[in-house]
Amino acid sequence: MAYERNAERLRAQLDSRDAAAAMRAYAGQVDARAEALEAPDAQAAREWAAWIRAHAARTDPLNGALRVAKVTACSYEELQRHMNGWSAHGPYRH
Repeated sequence: MAYERNAERLRAQLDSRDAAAAMRAYAGQVDARAEALEAPDAQAAREWAAWIRAHAARTDPLNGALRVAKVTACSYEELQRHMNGWSAHGPYRH
């Protein structure tokens, strides 16, 4: 169960990391575009790029807890798939 939870967490973190990297790249493109815009639009574009970077920082898993998750409890469904036909509710087979 711990293995599955950590593997699932890893997949989610990789997706989030890739999304954060894409956000940062896009913010750079917005800044580059702002250079060609007139003053009020350029300022709005720079503010948008700054917001994107802040959001990327908040959602990047590298800025969060980086450790293996410990399993102290699990649901019936998580346990049942490891019971090889036995019930997680008691000593009987399905």
